[in-house]
Formats: sequence, C-alpha cells, structure tokens
Amino acid sequence: MPAPIEGKIASILDEYNVVINVGRLHGVIEGMPFVIYSPGEEEIRDPDTGKSLGCLEIVKGYVRAAHVQETLALCSSYRTGVTAGREGEAGTETQTLSGAMVAEAMGLKARAESRLNVNPVQVSGMAHGVAISIGDRVRSLDMPESLQKGGRA
Repeated sequence: MPAPIEGKIASILDEYNVVINVGRLHGVIEGMPFVIYSPGEEEIRDPDTGKSLGCLEIVKGYVRAAHVQETLALCSSYRTGVTAGREGEAGTETQTLSGAMVAEAMGLKARAESRLNVNPVQVSGMAHGVAISIGDRVRSLDMPESLQKGGRA
C-alpha cells in the first residue's frame, strides 16, 4: 500500500469545496478521498503501560478530489466527519453563489453530498465554531480498487 499523500487546505471556496496544495505531481487522482484534520494537543497514554500513544487527530471533514491540476486539487465534500455539533448533518442548505458558479464552470454537480464545517471568516461572502481553516492538514485515505484502476466510484 502506497504512503498517504499529505497536504494542506490552500483555499476555501464555499461550504462544499476547498482547494488543497497537492495535485497530480504528488499522485492525486480524480475521486481520491482525503480527510481534513488538525493534530490534537492532548497526549493519549496506554492505560496498561502508561506509554504515549500519541495525540488524537481532530477530524473536521472528508472531501474527494473533483478536479486535479499539477500542484493543486479542487475537492468537494462527500460525508460529514465528527464536527462540533454537526455530526451526520444532512446537506439541506442552499449553496453560495460563488460555489455554484465554480461547480458549474468546472462541470461539477451543483452541490456536494454534505456541507463542510468551514471557518466562515475565510469564505468569500459568508457570515462564523471548530471549523475547517486554511492551513488545516489533509491526508489521502485508502481508495477503492475501482478508483485505483482508473475507474470512477
């Protein structure tokens, strides 16, 4: 199994779409899933040995690469992670005009499946929780075999 691809959120387009700072040159392909997270600060210790197990990552959301360029990728939400007060939230809200325009221009669905809990201060044209922010880390997840062979899930 190849090593995960790691990067960061470079731009927040709206509550459904973000840009990450890794692309085709880093091995990203269309449909590749990523987790958005921040490193936890509290060290977790093994209850039996007392040894450090590390810090628990705080999962903020999940996205898939929708449009891949050489050094960046547009990613759209596909499921909600465990986020402050929004676990399992269904995407029933309307999409911002800028997001709809980007999706239309890129030939994407008008809406992704679930809303990302982004930092609204960093979204163009929106009003303000533990939110996705520019600079948050992303890491690729294991891909279904159908995608690894160039197919679409």
